[in-house]
Amino acid sequence: ACIAMVSACGSSSTATGSTSTATGSTSTATGSPLTPAASAPAAGGAAGSVCSLVSANDLQSLTGATSATVVSDLGAGTGDSSCMWQLQPSVTRAAIVEVWTGASAELEAPVWARFQADPAVTGVGDEAHWDTLNGALLVKVGTGYASFSVGAANDGSVDQTATTNLAKLVVPKLGG
Repeated sequence: ACIAMVSACGSSSTATGSTSTATGSTSTATGSPLTPAASAPAAGGAAGSVCSLVSANDLQSLTGATSATVVSDLGAGTGDSSCMWQLQPSVTRAAIVEVWTGASAELEAPVWARFQADPAVTGVGDEAHWDTLNGALLVKVGTGYASFSVGAANDGSVDQTATTNLAKLVVPKLGG
């Protein structure tokens, strides 16, 4: 649902071709870490993969998944980037993190304004709202925005608690 929102808003991303699979208690999803100067959205965008902000261990702990595999790593360093993990044991369960900074954040500002009427979620970023329709947590981080979503079970629902905890893990790494 989140990726459809990005497409509907006119943002574009290009695939980096990165994939990784991680299982077990000591594995992590791969990717280059963000540099401190590039970690804050106000600095003009994240340099590196959003996938590098979350380890497989983190996802397993937050969701109860037995493994987390990166299946999509888009737009690293472009101002609009996203990462999607497939969560096992279900092939339909996923976790998604999307980040918009710089010019991409400016394009998303009208979208953010619409979501400010959604229920507020405290303790995440500068401001956060739960988008019930799309099952996503939208977070204001500095001058940028981030969206988080974690699928629950095979019924297609979203796990709001796991989604919020994922945001609480990632947002500080974005400078918020």
